[in-house]
Amino acid sequence: MMNASDLATGFARCLDNNDFSGARQYLATDCKYLYEDVELRGPNAILASYEGNYLSAKDFLDEIIFESEVEPLEENSVKVHYLDRLRKGDHWHEHRCQQELHFLDGKISRIGHIDLAGEKEKLNAFFQRVGIKR
Repeated sequence: MMNASDLATGFARCLDNNDFSGARQYLATDCKYLYEDVELRGPNAILASYEGNYLSAKDFLDEIIFESEVEPLEENSVKVHYLDRLRKGDHWHEHRCQQELHFLDGKISRIGHIDLAGEKEKLNAFFQRVGIKR
């Protein structure tokens, strides 16, 4: 069985490449995704959220490059550091966030989203600067 870091790397690479069907294999059937005050349950809801966010962003940005790096925590958990490079015209912005992934029986059982201080404000300022209304 692969360790948590290897599994998390595979999951993150799928998300980096917008391969939502490939990401499904890493999620437990009862996986929970916690984001702010929202809790999504199950692969369908979780992957629809990831895909919906990507599809809405690609409609108003000229380029999006996703990168990720996995940091091992405990035996069955990792932190994924995400970097989204966004371009509108000649303007670029780098948005960062993190997620803690917890594993049970070789599958992701829980995803906790972590907004980093100031990142939402910087993202909103970028959108305002390039004329994107959300």
